[in-house]
Amino acid sequence: MSAVRAKTRKLLKNHMESWNVGDPVKRRRLVEITSSPRAHVSSPYGEHSGILAQLESIAEVRKAFPKLRSRGKILGEHHGWVLVSWTTKFGGKRQPLRGIDVLQLDRKGRIARIVSFSPVSSL
Repeated sequence: MSAVRAKTRKLLKNHMESWNVGDPVKRRRLVEITSSPRAHVSSPYGEHSGILAQLESIAEVRKAFPKLRSRGKILGEHHGWVLVSWTTKFGGKRQPLRGIDVLQLDRKGRIARIVSFSPVSSL
């Protein structure tokens, strides 16, 4: 397994921040620099494609949980694929949600596809 590139670490940092930021203008900027225009997301909670759908999905979650904070860690990277573990804290008494994402990057190093698995009981 190759070492994680600095570019991929920055990509994940910005992707996670797109979930954490409350300002929709900043969120859009972050999603646009981290995701390809037709990025597809598949999770246990649904599927969507494109930046606008991704922004709508994040906004819905943030509306329900305004104190939401997510952080991620790259577990591995090779040949345009990135394995990420993540934890989302909602604030209040709700237990954190943990999951694993598989990211496929496009030729420009942006997220082309996310396949998300959650909840994951132990990481």
